[in-house]
Amino acid sequence: MTFGISPKDPNLWLSLMGRYLAFLIEGRFEEADEAGKRAIAVPNAPIIVRVIHAAALGNLGRLDEARASIDTMQNLDPGFSLKYVDRVIPTNEVIVREVILNGLW
Repeated sequence: MTFGISPKDPNLWLSLMGRYLAFLIEGRFEEADEAGKRAIAVPNAPIIVRVIHAAALGNLGRLDEARASIDTMQNLDPGFSLKYVDRVIPTNEVIVREVILNGLW
């Protein structure tokens, strides 16, 4: 028997973020983009969800979309910056940090 995640689960964004973060690390950027869109659509998703999605866009070379996403984050949180991103990436794993930061710079 398998169980799905309820669309009303308050931690749905976390499950979706884990999925697209895995795609991002594997270099499967198109799939990371699609999964990221689903995570962003969750109403209580924190800003880190948008950060990682912008990194997927950047790694795809879709720089205008990545910049637009960064602009959105700055509108949502005026204190948002790439230094902030470097500080809050949810891991110390070098490869994860590298793929996220490379997609943003």
